[in-house]
Amino acid sequence: GKNDANMIQHTAIPLLFQNLFYLPQSFIVNRDVFNYEFELVRETLFQCLEEAADLLFVDTESNRNLSTTSILSDADLIVVNLRQDTKMLTEFFENHPIIRNKAFFLIGKYQPNHTWNLRRICYRFHIPRQNIGVIPYNRNIDEKQNKENAFFMRQVDRAVELLHQRIESCQDSRDDK
Repeated sequence: GKNDANMIQHTAIPLLFQNLFYLPQSFIVNRDVFNYEFELVRETLFQCLEEAADLLFVDTESNRNLSTTSILSDADLIVVNLRQDTKMLTEFFENHPIIRNKAFFLIGKYQPNHTWNLRRICYRFHIPRQNIGVIPYNRNIDEKQNKENAFFMRQVDRAVELLHQRIESCQDSRDDK
C-alpha cells in the first residue's frame, strides 16, 4: 500500500520511470554494520519491492557476507556469471553447492573452441542444458553482419530465451503456493 511505496521511494533511486530501481548500499563503510542494518530491514524491504514490481533483480557481491547469503537463500532464481576458466569453475562449484538448484548460469566471453566448451562444462559440473546460456566473445560487434555476429546473436537470443523460461517457471511455482 502507501507505506510500501513510501518505503521504496525513500530507500531506492528510480532509474527507469517507476520500473527500475537502484538500492544503494548507504554511506556505511563498515561492512559488518551494513550487514546488521540490512538484516533488520531485509524482509520488510523485499516484501515492499515484491508488491511494487512483477520481478525483482538483485545484484550482490560474490563473497559470502551476511547480506549476500540471506538474499541468495530467499531468491527464487539466481543468475550466475562465469567464465571458461578451469580454476574459477571448479572453485565456484565446490564452494557454492547450495545455490545450484536455483541457478541459471551464463558463461561470458564464451569461445566454442575452448577446452572448457559448453558440453564439457555441463558434463563435468552436472548442469542441465536448460540451466546454462552463453554470451560469446565477439570483438567484431561494431562491424556489419558477419558470421561471428550471427553466432553471437543466436547465442544471446538462446540465453535470453532459456532465462525467460526459468523466470516463468519460478513465477508459476510462486503462483502455485
